[in-house]
Amino acid sequence: MQKSGKTILLVLSVVAVGITAGIAMRSGTRDLRTEGLKQLRSGDTVKGTELLEQHLKTDPSDHLVRKQLAENYARQRKTQQSATHLLYLSNEKETAEEALRSLAAMALNTGDNLLAEQALKKLLAISPTDFAANLALGELYFNSGRATDSIPWIEACIKSQPERAASYLLLADALSDAGRTQEMIRPLETCIQLKPDQLAAHANLAYAYYSAGRSDEAIAEAQWCLKVQPDLHRVRLILAQAQRDKGLFDESYENIQTVVQAEPSHLDAVLLESDLLFYRGEGKLVYDKLLPFFDAHPNDRRLVSHLMRGAASNGDREVAKKWQKILADLIPK
Repeated sequence: MQKSGKTILLVLSVVAVGITAGIAMRSGTRDLRTEGLKQLRSGDTVKGTELLEQHLKTDPSDHLVRKQLAENYARQRKTQQSATHLLYLSNEKETAEEALRSLAAMALNTGDNLLAEQALKKLLAISPTDFAANLALGELYFNSGRATDSIPWIEACIKSQPERAASYLLLADALSDAGRTQEMIRPLETCIQLKPDQLAAHANLAYAYYSAGRSDEAIAEAQWCLKVQPDLHRVRLILAQAQRDKGLFDESYENIQTVVQAEPSHLDAVLLESDLLFYRGEGKLVYDKLLPFFDAHPNDRRLVSHLMRGAASNGDREVAKKWQKILADLIPK
């Protein structure tokens, strides 16, 4: 019995030592936490982060400390260290949404599009109707040349806040870049209903109407824009093109002259001017106007065709045949 009693005392002693050590460890990590947060508040970020990182080794689930460290690292532009803590928090249910917002914002600010995309998609998996996240992802895709990918997210913004005119304008831009020009019309018309004086919407609508063959409406929109801001030369080009298509050749020529004077290297403008010169019986002027453009645009079939016609107007059949051969070589077999 005596031996058994000693054994029990030994076991109790070991347990007591373990409890004491655990208490000391917890006390130690609390001291690290308290001192680390104190150092951060006092401005000693080096010492503060060092102490808090040590604290997390024994208490990795301390969300408050991780948040403080993430914010501190972000202020110091130490994005990798900040992201490490935000990624940890993003995997914890109670802190996931806030952490993902912070992570996405930091990634967007530093140009890390892949990290931003991942954070925004995770955030939208939690909150699919989140306006800010949908808009951020739509803009991210649009600004990185992924117009087609951006469209569903911009449409989600519109569904969430249908009264926001800027979303319709962004959708129209994305549709344009995606090659879906005629689909621009409806969102632009809605944008103008919401914000009648939105100049960019009117300008883009003039382009969309013209692309859809709706020349009368294109003329009306372009003229509205030019009354507001007469130096919109790209809009004046659309106006001149639509007027040409409607047979308003004198008005078209007057407008295209204004554009060419302002932007003498604009190929589309010079080609339209050449079309009108042919119509006016002044084709002999075309060849010398267009020849300097060939070096910069050797594969533009419109330019080569106009050069061929210009040479023919000058009565230079051999030169016209040369351009005819170049044009034939440019046509896909």
